[in-house]
Amino acid sequence: MNPLEALISDALDIKDALRDAVTNLELAIEADHKARRTAKEAMTAYDNAEAEWEYDQMCVPENGTKITADVRKAMVASAKVKAQRDGALAGYLAMANAARYNAEDAAMALLQAEKRYGATRSACDLTAAILNAAK
Repeated sequence: MNPLEALISDALDIKDALRDAVTNLELAIEADHKARRTAKEAMTAYDNAEAEWEYDQMCVPENGTKITADVRKAMVASAKVKAQRDGALAGYLAMANAARYNAEDAAMALLQAEKRYGATRSACDLTAAILNAAK
């Protein structure tokens, strides 16, 4: 096999790798978009649940004792930590965190796919330039 035939064989392999890189990039873009949308929806659901929970906490009767606004805020903040850990907000917070982590993973996969595509595209361009120079 002469060097030009080997280069043509390599060019065909690089073309296949470029096609695969494009497909992977398209899939990564789609996965990133879906993950970001899911994370946004989960965070909105958590924010809504938290606002409703805080409203309910602020409306708890004082049982005849006077509570200042600052004391009430401190009580609500303390109760909120408990609600996030194992109460009414725990499920919403867990879903929001899981969706956020998934979105971060999808963003990293997209970045990797972009880098892989760029490297493969550069190899393709270099091979094309070499083949054109060999004419």
